This record gives sequence, C-alpha cells and structure tokens, in this order.
Amino acid sequence: MNSKNLLSISLFLLIFSYNNLLFAQNPDSCRQKSYYTYIFKISNSEAEKIYKKGINKIDSSFFHTLTDSFRNENIYNGNLPNGHYLKVFTDKDKLYFSLTEIQDFDIKILDNSTDLLFQIYDNSGNIINDAVIKIKGKTIKFDNKLKAYKDKKSNKKGILTVKYKGLETFYYLNRQYNNPTIKRISRKLIWDTPIHYLYRPIQYPFALTVSSIRSLLKFRPVGTFGRTYYFFRNFYWRIPNRINNLVNKFDYNNRYQGYLVFNKPRFKPGDTVKFKAFIVNKKGKALNKELSIVLTNHHSYYQYSGNMKKNIGYLKPYDKGAYTSEFILNDSLNLKLDKSYRVNLNKKNEKYKTAISGSFKYEDYELKSNTLKLETDKKIQYKGDNITISLKGTDENNLNLQDARYDLILKPEYVKNFVSDYVYVSDTLFRKKGSFNPSGKTEIIIPDSIFPAANFDYKIKVIMHTSDNERSEKSKNISYYYKKEEIKYKLIEDSIKIWFEINGIRNNLNAEIKFVNQLNNDNSIKAELPASFKIKSDYRIITIKSFDIYKRISLFNENSALKCYTFRNKDSLLINIENPRKLKFNYFLYKHNKEILSGYTDSLNYKIKHPGRKSYFLSLQYLWGGKIVNTNYNINFKNKSHKLNVKLIQPRLVYPGQKNKIMISVTDENGKPAKNTDLTAYSLTKKFHYKSPSLPVIEKKKKVKTKELINSFNFKNIRNQQSVQKLNYLQWKKIAGLDSMEYYNFIYPENNIYITTFETPRKKTQFAPYMLKNGSFQKIYVIYVDNNPIYFSWMTTQNPYSFKIDSGYHRIKLRLTDTLLVIDSLYFKDKQKTVFSLNKDFKNKSINTWNEKNKFSDYEQDYLKKQIFPYRYSFGRINNYNKTFNNSFSYIEQGKNIIPLRPELFRSYNLAGPVNPFEKIHFKLLNGFDLDFYHEANFQYDFMPKILKMRSIKTEKLFPLFLQNNNPISQTSDFILTKEDIEKQYLDFKNVKRKTYNRYDNPDVTVKGNGTMICFVNRKKNQNKAILNTVLLKLNNEKFVRVYPGNNKTYYNLEKGYYKLIFLMNDSSYFEKDSILIKPNGDNYFRLTPQNFHKDSFSIYVNNLIDSTVIKVNTIYSQDYEKQKILDKYRSEHQYTGGDANEISGYVLDETGESLPGVSILIKGTTYGTMTLADGYYSIFAPSDAKTLVFSYIGMETQEQIINPDHINDAILMPSSECLEEVVVTALGISKGNKSIGYSVSNVNNALNAKVAGVNFAPGALPNVILRGA
Repeated sequence: MNSKNLLSISLFLLIFSYNNLLFAQNPDSCRQKSYYTYIFKISNSEAEKIYKKGINKIDSSFFHTLTDSFRNENIYNGNLPNGHYLKVFTDKDKLYFSLTEIQDFDIKILDNSTDLLFQIYDNSGNIINDAVIKIKGKTIKFDNKLKAYKDKKSNKKGILTVKYKGLETFYYLNRQYNNPTIKRISRKLIWDTPIHYLYRPIQYPFALTVSSIRSLLKFRPVGTFGRTYYFFRNFYWRIPNRINNLVNKFDYNNRYQGYLVFNKPRFKPGDTVKFKAFIVNKKGKALNKELSIVLTNHHSYYQYSGNMKKNIGYLKPYDKGAYTSEFILNDSLNLKLDKSYRVNLNKKNEKYKTAISGSFKYEDYELKSNTLKLETDKKIQYKGDNITISLKGTDENNLNLQDARYDLILKPEYVKNFVSDYVYVSDTLFRKKGSFNPSGKTEIIIPDSIFPAANFDYKIKVIMHTSDNERSEKSKNISYYYKKEEIKYKLIEDSIKIWFEINGIRNNLNAEIKFVNQLNNDNSIKAELPASFKIKSDYRIITIKSFDIYKRISLFNENSALKCYTFRNKDSLLINIENPRKLKFNYFLYKHNKEILSGYTDSLNYKIKHPGRKSYFLSLQYLWGGKIVNTNYNINFKNKSHKLNVKLIQPRLVYPGQKNKIMISVTDENGKPAKNTDLTAYSLTKKFHYKSPSLPVIEKKKKVKTKELINSFNFKNIRNQQSVQKLNYLQWKKIAGLDSMEYYNFIYPENNIYITTFETPRKKTQFAPYMLKNGSFQKIYVIYVDNNPIYFSWMTTQNPYSFKIDSGYHRIKLRLTDTLLVIDSLYFKDKQKTVFSLNKDFKNKSINTWNEKNKFSDYEQDYLKKQIFPYRYSFGRINNYNKTFNNSFSYIEQGKNIIPLRPELFRSYNLAGPVNPFEKIHFKLLNGFDLDFYHEANFQYDFMPKILKMRSIKTEKLFPLFLQNNNPISQTSDFILTKEDIEKQYLDFKNVKRKTYNRYDNPDVTVKGNGTMICFVNRKKNQNKAILNTVLLKLNNEKFVRVYPGNNKTYYNLEKGYYKLIFLMNDSSYFEKDSILIKPNGDNYFRLTPQNFHKDSFSIYVNNLIDSTVIKVNTIYSQDYEKQKILDKYRSEHQYTGGDANEISGYVLDETGESLPGVSILIKGTTYGTMTLADGYYSIFAPSDAKTLVFSYIGMETQEQIINPDHINDAILMPSSECLEEVVVTALGISKGNKSIGYSVSNVNNALNAKVAGVNFAPGALPNVILRGA
C-alpha cells in the first residue's frame, strides 16, 4: 500500500472518529424521543391563523416563547396563565404538536333549529353575560331573557372570537346548511305561490345544463341531470318487468290491505277452519271480486318445486270487501303435523296473485289449563341471608290447584369468583319435592348454609305436575354473593345520595369525593359515607375513592328527569315541564315557523286557548352532565279521525255451561252510532295465548306542515388534536438538545459518518449500514462486501439485518434506489457489531457515488441472478385430525452462513439469498429431513425427503420491476442468525403448541356421577416460568393418566377420589399438587401457588418426549403409548422414601418361565411403582402398611399379589384371553453389522458419462448426480 492510500485511509478514519466513537451503544436501545415536552405561548393572531388555515400550517416561527416543559413520562401539573399554547415534543424524525388553550370559561351551542345561540359558563357553572362574541365582523349580543347570545335565523360560518377578561379565544363554527335569508324568501316566493308554474320551465333547462357540465367534470351523474338520468333508466327497466309475471304478482300483492282472522290459531286433524277477511285497496275502496282459496305450506310467493299449493274453493264477498268461509282439515289435504300452513285469497284461478293471507298451526295440541307462578323475596342474595321461594299453582279460573305437586331444583349457572383456595360447587345446590298449599302460596325457605364460598349466579327451576299429568315449568335466576363490597348511589331530585355496602348491608366508609365540571376543574371533598350532595348541571363526573374501592359516575349517562307533557285539541293547547332536578332550561315555542314564546327558566306550565289548526313546535335546551341536551317536540293537531269506538257489553262472570248474550256497540269519534259497519267477533280461551292481528290504517294520511329547519351549528374540534411534521433538526437540536442524544446523532449524521460498535451475544463480528436523508431512512437494495453481495432487500425470506464479516478493513458497496455508493476501506472491530450511518447527500473523496436508474441494469441482473435462490414451499405441513400445522422452521446452510426459509402465504414461489453458486448448500427441515446440493441459476427448488425437484424460472421474476424507497430497514438491534437461534425459535414454536394444542384426547364433558376440576395457578411469582403441560394422575388407579396443554384450566369427567397434578414448566422443571380431592356431581375449584420446583430425570424425560411428538402426526395408539411411557417413568422415578419402608423385590415370568421385561408394577392405592429390567427383575420400596402389588403388561392378565416383605415376591403372568388392541414393540438391543455381497457393481459415473444429455464427469470429480426435471 503506497503512501497516498495510507493518507486517504487516515483521513477517512479521522472523519469517523469525529462522530463519538467513544460511545459504544446500540441506537435502538437509546432514547428515541425528546426527554421533555415543551410548552410555547403563542399570540392571539397566531392562534387565529391556526383556526383559519389549520394546525398543519404551523411553522418554526410559532416556537418563539418557551414557557415551560415537563418530562414526557409525566402528566403536566403546572399552572399556566390564560392564553394559547403549543405542546411540542420530538419522536425520531418527527415533530408532534397540539394546540392547548387555557381559559376559565366554556362556550356551549344551543340548537333550536332556527337561531345561532351560545351560552358561556364560568368555573362555577354560572352564565357569563359580558363577553364579546364576534363572527364575520358581527357582534352577537347577549339576550337577557334567554340568558344566551343570539343571532336570529343565522347563516354564519367561520371563525368565532370570544373576548372575556382580556383573553381572546377562537372557535371554528360549522353550519349544517347554507340557508341565507334571500334563499329562504325566494324559495317561499316561488314554491308557495303560482309563480312556480312559470319558474319550472325556465329553471329545469338551466339546471340541466349546469348539472350536465358538473357531471362531466365528476365522471358521474349529479344534480338535475342525475335525477333525469335515473328516472329514464328506471322507467326503461320497468317496461320489460311489467311483462314479467313474477313482478306482476308483486304488484298485485302490494295493491291490497286488510286482515284475515281464524276462529283459533291452532287446529287439530279433523277440525273445521273458519276464517273471516276484510280487503280494501290502498285508497280504502273495498274489493268486490270473486277470489280463490289457496292452501299453501310456504310463506313465500315465489314458486318452488315441492311446495304445496292447493285450490280448495272459491269465495264471493257477502258484502263489499267482506269474505268468510270454512273448510275441514281432512286426510285428503295430506297435511303434516307440527307444520304451519297459509290460507291465501288469490285472484280467481291464479296461484301467485294474493290479495290477503293468514297462517295457522296444524298440530295435535293439548291446551294447558293450569298456571304456575314463581316468586322470590330477593333478586340478589348475600352470605348469611336465606331466600324465600313462593310457589302457586292455579287453574284456568285462577283457583288454587288441590292436587298439584312441585319439584324444586337449584342449579349453579356461572361462578364469577371463589373466596378460598378450594371450593366445591355442586351441580344441584338444593332439591325438594312436595305438594302445593291448596289454600294459598307455598313458601319454601332455602337456607344460606347450602351455598358455597363463591360469588355466582344460580337458577331456580320449578316443575309442577297435576293429577291429570299436566306439566308446567318456571325458572328464575338469582345472583349470590359470598362477599361483595360496593359503592352505591341514587339521584334524588337535585341531590345525589352515596353509600357503601358490604353484602348488601350499609356500612360507614371514609372516602374522597371529587366533582369534575365541564372545564375539568375538580372539587374534592372528604366525607364519611353515607352522605348526600347537591348536584350542579355542569358536573360531568363524580368519583368516590377509598383505598382500593373506587366508583366513577358519569352524570350525563344518568337520567336528567326533565320531561315534557303536551296536550292539544281544537279548544286548547297545554304544555307542562316536569323538572325535579330544578335544571335551568331554554324554551322556544313556534306556531308553524313563527316564534310565539321563549325564555329561560326551571319550570313551565303554559296554556293556549283556541290554538287553531296549525302545527306547534317546542324546542328545549338545558345543561346536564356538563353537556347541552337539545330536545324537540312536534305538537300537531289531529284532524278528524275515521277510527271507530267499539264497546263490548258482557257479564263480568260466566259459569261453565252457561249461555249469555254479548252486546257490541260501535260509535264514531263523536259518539254517534256507526251504521253499515262490518263486525268480526270471535272469542278464544286464554290458553292459546292469542294475539289479535294488527289492523291497517285505511284513511288517507294528510301531510302535516312542520316547522322549517333553518340551520344547526357545531364547533370544529381543533384543540388538543395532535399533528405531526417533519423535524427541523437544526432548530430543535438547540431547543431540545438533540445533538446530545445518541439516536439523533445516528439518524442525523449531517456532514459526518456516524459509527458505533457494541458487543454481540455470541462474540461474532458483524455490521449493519444505514443510509439517511433528513432523518428518514433510505432503502438499501444490495450490500456488497469486497464486491461480493451479502444482502438482497427484496427477498421473501429475510435474515436479520446484521451481516457477518471478518475483522479488519473491507470495501463496502451499497446499491440504493438511484445511487451506487462505495466506501473504499472501512475497519471492523473483532467480535463487535459495527453500526454506521451516512447522509445520502454527504460528499467525501473517500466515498465514491454514481447515479443509477431506479431499476437494475441488465449487467446487475446477470451478475446477481446467480446468487438468488428461488424455492417452493411444499415441506413442513403436518395434518392432525384435519388440523394443519406449518412447520416452517427450515434453513439452508452454506459454510458459516445460515438463511432461514420462511415462506410468504399465497405465493407460488419464494426467494432467498444471496448464496454462493460454487459452494455446496445443506438444506435442513427441523424435525424433518435434510439434503445437500449445489445451486444453479434460474431454477426453482422444491424439497422433499430424498428428492430435490428443479423447475426453470424466468429472470424477471427474480427482481423488482422498479426500485422504490418503501419499507426501509431502521432497526439496529438485529444480530446474525445462527443454527442455535433457529432451534430456539423452533423450541418456542413447539412450546406455544404445547400450551395451546390439545394433542391428547381428553373428555370435554362430565357425565352424571363424576366431577369437574377447575384449577387456577397463581403466577405472580416465577413469571419467567411457563406451564407447558399438565399431567393428571389418580392415586388409586394405576392405569389413569391424562396429559393436557399448559393453558388448560378445566378437567372434565373425573371420578370421585384423590388426584395428583404435575405441572411441567418450560425449563424442564415441574411442581406437584398432591392429594387433590374431587367430589362428584359438581365443580371443584382450586387456586394453586407454585412451590418447590423440581428438575430431575423424570421432568427432563417427559419434556423431551412431549417436545419430540407435539408436531408429529397424532393417532390414538401414539397417544396411549406416550401416556404410558410418562406414567411408567413417573413410577420408576418417584418411589416411596419414608422411614418405615420395606424393600420388595422379585422376578416376573410368563407361564413358560421366561422373564418379562418392562412389566409395570404399582403399589395399590398409591402412585409408587417401577418396571422390570431385561431379566424380569424388579425392586421397589413400599410403605410398611402397603398390602398389594399390581402387575400389568400388554397381552397379559393384570394380576394383584399380596406383599410378603420377608420373602422374594415373584409373579407369573398369564396370557390375556381378550383380543389385542395394540402392540408396543420395545427394542432392548439392536446389533448392526455389514455383510459383503459378492456381486459386481457398475460405476454409475462411467455408465452415465457422455450418454445422458448435459452429464459429463471430470476425473476425480465428486460422484454426486442431480438430474433436473420439468
């Protein structure tokens, strides 16, 4: 190296060292946000500019008066004087700011649909009357009668200014309509007078011309042109539809209205169906035509194959619009029970043109004549309270049943929480059978002692049986609380009463009560509950806190209790406001569009005599819960009604068998008899629970003129909205001291090159380059080290953004979207990660840059395609009972480089790289297969066990069409990926499966006689340990073992007895919970705290066993085998170690005297056990009180044998007479050997050389042969 090059390198390293090489920090671990949020005061004119032009128009000139600052992690608690402020902070290369205004008043809009109305409230909720309000140069004056600022029938929009006590604030006012006075007057002049007959012919062509031009500009029909276009288009489509019979039938069906009623809603076979119909058209004219009676089984008018449509007769009206008929439900109709049928009255000889229809149920029903009533003395029950259940059974005459019996059952519904570490909740809390009290209510007192120590809901279910076997059932839900502490409240007129309860009993409690108003100012009071407080209309929130007891009340969500009652007839109009909370409200009363009454009060009782026929409109506005409530009421005069008054004259009581005459009186609205009225009268027993059909409104509705809506207003919300801009680094590095923050030096290297180094987890030398422009990351497409590519950004499979490199000097080349940058020589420290960043516009004679196009050149593509690795994802899919898992943990290894193969979904091919085409590649699928091969360009690889498929792929599929600056890499915390990292990811993947996937078939319901266990594990301690699986054993059942995923909490269908739970952790340790008692016919709730973790050969063995099988194909046989292995291992590792133990030993033989290896031996009634060795020998320590050994072996009869502690306890097992369901083969010893076979083998190389196209072998070449297929 000559002296000139040495000088160049020295200058280059000098530039690098300029940028704090003393700091050795990872930029990702450094603070990326300014330490403080800065508060700047701005002037009135600047605030007005923000409201006019928007908050995004803020520039650096606004940040002139720094008033205060606070740590970003904190909430600002300072006191600022009234004024306008900007809150500003930086985050990475962005500047975030929001407008905040400090003021001691609040402005509210009152909406009466007519005027522009404001009320301004101070901190105490009082109305301010001396503020100056202006909009568009006009001052809005205060109306003392309304206690509001009013602009009558306003059409204003824009900046509203409010001046009060020297403070000027701004609001942007929006309006709903552009409805000025001239527009309203001209509209009335044209449309309410005959002028519109002259105006229409002139207005339409003009509007059509203008809207045509607008439609051309907007590329869609709008305005008058749009309405005309859609009219003719719809008219065109209606012409063929009129011809279509399908549409014709709907036209006919929609032409008529009326009702059709039956003599009862349900009919039995052989019953006579009687019906009556009254039919009129839309104008109220009665139908007077002969109709067909069609019986159908479908509710639709469409024709479907298989539908029943039977014409069962014809029907003429007995009077205009009135039809009646009957028919018998005989076998010839072929009706099916428990189906609904419809009677259609159709146009004569038409199946689908229906004028009116009605449906009935066809079933062999039995009507219930008895009624069961269920009542309780409380809906919520607390510990210590009994509950009284009242039952009453009555007949159809409401008399007590004399021979009824009840079956009362209490069952739990949902357990919310339980108090102690163990709670048993029976599936039947209480049951009692008995007879009803024949002379009154039957009361049953349920004692509190039957309820467990839990908060839960339960259902009371009562079944009543009578002597004639009629069954009735009722149920009711009750909430039971073993312990409940809560704060309660009630609004009483203008006050709120707050109290504290423990299990429904009031207790004293010292608490802090905060009242927060509309300006978010709070008033705190310390008081002893119960207490009452006056509530003000500007209070938004009330909070009550005492230690860990907290209650938040949002008053706006509570009922304001303000109600308006109106009454109107031809003589008078009455308005009465009910206002128990004494809220002040504004009111406006209009007669059509004319205001006749308005004011501001807390009560209103108003009467108008002879109000006429015009409509009245009442508008109310009031403050409640810190917000304005607007309510409107239309008070219309009801014209003469055509409704009839029907009066039924009948005796109050009718005895069974008695006949009575029923009189019906029909009068009009004036009480005069209504002649020629068609009556439909029928009676039904209440057992049918029948609902009368709704009657159509036949009279023509008259259009009611309502009040004209002039306008409505609202404020555009600008305050406290956060906006973001690009950071002006040169300005803010001085204000916020950003140049002292490592991360900002990293993203703003300016005219320097930022470089930092830090240690890596595995002491591997690596680096990561970054290109920035004004703090924004630029995308690097290709990274070269010493002219060899090491990174392609567009690969579907990406390594972490950190690259292996040897220590020392290297040449770095970076291909950007439109630039190629070359650093001639850069030094990298050994066993460190080097992170460096450059400004894209940085110029230095040691860094060469060339402008490039935003696409790869043909030369670049030809060079890089050899190192791009395309592949298909067809490996790693595992099917388990129709569930597919993708085991995508695979990689290719080339030398010391590891590239993971993580396929993207919905792609036919994936890309990885770069790879070296001259070096062998090793493919590895974890828990699968591996392959070795060499890479060839323009081929796509497909991996299968012992097979490598290659398909040709076009070069254009390997490269992006254009190079764009999208999704650039910004993180610096990545490190080189190693095989250990992939294996760790694979282990984490399997751990997630173990926690969530139920590989082993376990019951998911509990049958009668068994119990359910719900187990909650307290994880506050040892949070770094995760439960991967739980193993459940039964202490007195040597064959019982279940394995559950780690997230499981519920264990179903457990027989009565003692169990042991073993929790397997992610670090191969475990903890146990022994002697868990499961009671039958209920839920057993447990709360466990992990203690005494163990890690031994048992936990390591079981973790390895489950870990190796969790993503394998699952079968019943593999499950049973794995569970048996777990059980055997547990028994062999957990033998009895008490002080009074006896060592029991012996041999286990078959009937021929041969030794049996692998026989399971269990001490009966315990989980202690062992297995025989290869020679059939076993040895186990047993408690001195142990009586029996249990020997079990697949294919042999299970045998129990009395323990003889003083002798050898041999056992002989006999073959099982049952058919074998499974065979487990245990390999005790396998000897492998090689045998030479005396056959000659041809040299495959010589056989293929020069005989297969494209296959040639050089002397001494590797004998690997890979044949490409299509």
